[in-house]
Amino acid sequence: MKNRKHMLMRIAALAMVASLSFSTMTAFADWEQPEWDVWKYKNSDGTYVTSSWKWIDGKCYCFDSNGIMYKSTITPDGYKVNYHGAWTIDGIIQTNVNTPETSDPDQYPLAYLKDWFVFTDNGSLRTKWSRYFLWEQHPELENARNEKYGYVGTGDYVMTKAANDHNILYQTAADIGSEPIYAVGRLAGVQMPGYQAIENDARTLALEKEIRDFLNSFDWKNASDFEKAVRIARRVNQAEYDNTTDRCSLADGCLVDGKAVCDGFVNAANLLAWCVGLQSTCAFAPNHSYAVYCINGIWVSHEATSHDETFHIMDPQKDIYMIGSYKKYGVLAEYCDRTGYTVPSNDVILSRLEGHARVIDNLGRIAVYFD
Repeated sequence: MKNRKHMLMRIAALAMVASLSFSTMTAFADWEQPEWDVWKYKNSDGTYVTSSWKWIDGKCYCFDSNGIMYKSTITPDGYKVNYHGAWTIDGIIQTNVNTPETSDPDQYPLAYLKDWFVFTDNGSLRTKWSRYFLWEQHPELENARNEKYGYVGTGDYVMTKAANDHNILYQTAADIGSEPIYAVGRLAGVQMPGYQAIENDARTLALEKEIRDFLNSFDWKNASDFEKAVRIARRVNQAEYDNTTDRCSLADGCLVDGKAVCDGFVNAANLLAWCVGLQSTCAFAPNHSYAVYCINGIWVSHEATSHDETFHIMDPQKDIYMIGSYKKYGVLAEYCDRTGYTVPSNDVILSRLEGHARVIDNLGRIAVYFD
């Protein structure tokens, strides 16, 4: 549903300064008024629209879990509706000039992520892969060890699940910070009664806006892995390398302030990748970190600190380093070791990334160009 709204925003939704009078509302065959100044909309099958947006006669309306239309307010996902319930931007009613009855409640907000969220015993919002939540659910994991990968605690459990399901985002989102988790939680429609001070914190709302604007900027639901990765890389590339702010290592430092160090670029990239369902994590070099994405089954790296406009083929062996005689696996190296991933041949890479990947030197190294 929201994707459709966002598409209309991108193609300049028809401005229409008009209002719906009481008589106009009653003219709609399927509108019902159970109480004074309370409106509901009954579908053709007799059910009521609940917990979603719906296009009705060219305008978009939002309804709560009881089917009551929001009006004269900001909806839970951050949009303004006027006294008559119509979605507006800068006071202008947004209209759908194509198919008014189109509705796709599974698109936006980020409903598919809603099941990732849980509340811990102390009321904190977390993902279900968070060590804090897992400690409560599986206290036996607190001292669990994996000598090969150097784990004590819940990390081995999360990475085992991630490898089994081939979804590294379990680990990526395991211990996301407070502003990102509340921002994404709001976008996913998570109900957070009693936590308005946190979820409505100015920093959270600013980050939520940046995430929403990014999601609105392209049809991410139908985008390829390549397009998602390019969009994310170009968005984080907008920030400047700056280590002088107290938020520079966080996602909001990159996305809100436009100032970040390597960790800030990586955290922002992984946050956006999580939202659009692109496999991503981080890799490490001495005193440095950078984002890596899986595009068509091939892991590639991106260097945002230099605003690079190319991806490079990532060898997970480069994410392993020695501490004395101990072999330390980075997140990507461990995940690839568990899943059996190895770098494909150049022929396979050029085939899967056709039109974007090119051999750049006589050593056979490949770069993947954004354009």
